[in-house]
Amino acid sequence: MKASELRIGNWVCDIYQEEEFQLDIVDMCDMDINGDLYRTDPIPITEEWLLKFDFEKKIDFYSPDELWGKEEFENPRRAFGVFNPDNKDEWFVMFREDVGCGWSDLNEIKYVHQLQNLYFALTQEEL
Repeated sequence: MKASELRIGNWVCDIYQEEEFQLDIVDMCDMDINGDLYRTDPIPITEEWLLKFDFEKKIDFYSPDELWGKEEFENPRRAFGVFNPDNKDEWFVMFREDVGCGWSDLNEIKYVHQLQNLYFALTQEEL
């Protein structure tokens, strides 16, 4: 896992202590020569993590897949969602902006820190 993928506040897993924690600093001493973190693994996205981030399970009538979504209360036509077809490891991110044309597929992700970073990039809010 590359340190360059991470932001302060991202959730990761300490592989030695087998516990999840939020990054408060990325120390150069924790990196090898390639920029990989020694003791840190990414955390796979699960329904449990989506619930921690206040996502709600919804059924999207455009798709048979279950959609986990997060709507903005100030603008209900703006939303961020993820879905997991066939219960595989990868999740697909969807974003809806106030343009009236439905969801746009954005990216395929697997890990909590990727979800946090993409959500922040699109909404300027932390998960």
